[in-house]
Amino acid sequence: FLERSKLFVLKCLENEELMVEGSNISICKFKILEPGSILKIGEQSIIRYSDIKQKYLQFRSLTGIKLNAEDISYKQRKRNKGIKMFSINETSGVLVGILGKEGVGKSTLLELLAGRHFDHTGRRQINEYNLKTNRYLLKSVIGYIPEYDLLLNELTVYDNLMLNARLFFSKSPLKDLDKKINQLLENLDLLEYKNTIVGTIYEKNLQPGQRRLLNIALELLRAPKILLVDNPFYGLNNVESSRIVKLLHDYTFEGNLVITSISQTNPQAFRMFDRLWIVDEKGYPVFTDDAHKASVYFNSILDITGLENDSKETTPESILELVDFRLTDYSGRWGKRKISPSEWYEHYKTYQEQKRKPVQTEKTPLPTGIIKLPNLETQFRIFNIRNFKIKFSNRWKIIYTLLAGPLIAFVLGFLLRYSPEGAYLLIDNPNIPFYFFSCAVISLSLGLIISADEILKERNLLNKEEYLEFSKFSYVNSKILYLFLIASIQTLLLTITGNFILGIRGMLLQHWLIHFSTCCFGVILGLNLSMIQKSLYSIYEKSIPVIIALQVLLGSGIIPYENLNKSESPYVPILGELMIV
Repeated sequence: FLERSKLFVLKCLENEELMVEGSNISICKFKILEPGSILKIGEQSIIRYSDIKQKYLQFRSLTGIKLNAEDISYKQRKRNKGIKMFSINETSGVLVGILGKEGVGKSTLLELLAGRHFDHTGRRQINEYNLKTNRYLLKSVIGYIPEYDLLLNELTVYDNLMLNARLFFSKSPLKDLDKKINQLLENLDLLEYKNTIVGTIYEKNLQPGQRRLLNIALELLRAPKILLVDNPFYGLNNVESSRIVKLLHDYTFEGNLVITSISQTNPQAFRMFDRLWIVDEKGYPVFTDDAHKASVYFNSILDITGLENDSKETTPESILELVDFRLTDYSGRWGKRKISPSEWYEHYKTYQEQKRKPVQTEKTPLPTGIIKLPNLETQFRIFNIRNFKIKFSNRWKIIYTLLAGPLIAFVLGFLLRYSPEGAYLLIDNPNIPFYFFSCAVISLSLGLIISADEILKERNLLNKEEYLEFSKFSYVNSKILYLFLIASIQTLLLTITGNFILGIRGMLLQHWLIHFSTCCFGVILGLNLSMIQKSLYSIYEKSIPVIIALQVLLGSGIIPYENLNKSESPYVPILGELMIV
């Protein structure tokens, strides 16, 4: 029917009315408009929307991606969770939904397919290229969007996209990137939010659905042929979820393969999925086939009379209810499951064997080239631009950066400006040694404060960039450079203000170098804390107070070295040597 008329396929998808003649039906008008729709004659299905889409993609020569996973499995360390033996074969132009309860391994499965885990069994291939041995080659083909945000909250929607685009297309003119970003924002209905500060989820500058769209847009900039999306509907209502599904479904019409985990969504959005992978408890795969076959498959195995008519609309919840179907006891309470996860898995393996087809082993060309990452100098420059944009994204941060040092020095100088003989003379001030010690402690504290959250707040983004093999060396050095610059400004203003109030003349450079080097030590120490610790609470409430207390006590500011040196040696104790203050 379709082979005789490719024009039919195209016009159906272009939302035009057609005249169709058939041996069993008279001339009639009809439209095939919505995903999931079926053309029937009587009770017999003639053609499905997904069939039309595949013919359309073949006609437009938009196919060419084949994802094959053979007996892959993964077990999480120290936890009895993971993915059991899982095999799939998917091609271009398909929207796949991964369905399952919370904690069954949907996110783990997506990470396996994205190449984020290699301590597993089995084989993963794209167009017969092994994902493990050709990891760098295939990164241009795979796009992975995790459940958590990859947004820079301090920047605008446009800046988030532009900085991301400059990393991937460093040699493209900024005008071309600007045009590409504006077009993408228009397609996602985000153009009016172009100059909106993203903000935190609690500030609600963007709605949850818009934040999710922006996360997806960051990956769509480089147009991967395989798009993996983890839990795109988290925290969204049905309207927002449908919008995300529609976006992902439309992306498959460009010859792309989209795989996403499913939580709640309405029946209309659920019909857009071409294929379903269903994962049961303990990571057992129980179904990997066309979405419209799922209910029939589970009902046929459950073999319970009347179960097929319980619901007119197929939803994720109704399918999971079939998987988790339980019988009630005499008192009406739910009993054990009728079919356990391991039993479903055995049915799944039998079903897979029955419909298994030989897999093509010949390598076919990949549709896109290798990601051309910019050189280290370019990455370093772009990371620096990002750092300064974030740091000075609002005037209060600029004010704090400029005034923190001099305000502290003003208070300290005012308190320590003392002379026992009436008129103030520097030589008579007994507080000068304590002033220098206090400035060293303040410089260390400033370095810790400005750097302690730098890497921690961007850890998700850093993990993404490490996965794509951007240079961590360039990233860390860009942090060091701009933080050292901020440290130089803060300590210079600190030194100028304090020395002026206390009347210290002619030693500005020497004092500033001491305070600057101490602050730089604090910056390096803070960056290490930001890399190691998992929360700001651990840094600010535990680590920093302990570090400063040790520096004060063991740096001879409070306890003289003579009292620390129990061996009565004339030298500074080793603990004292380790203190920067």
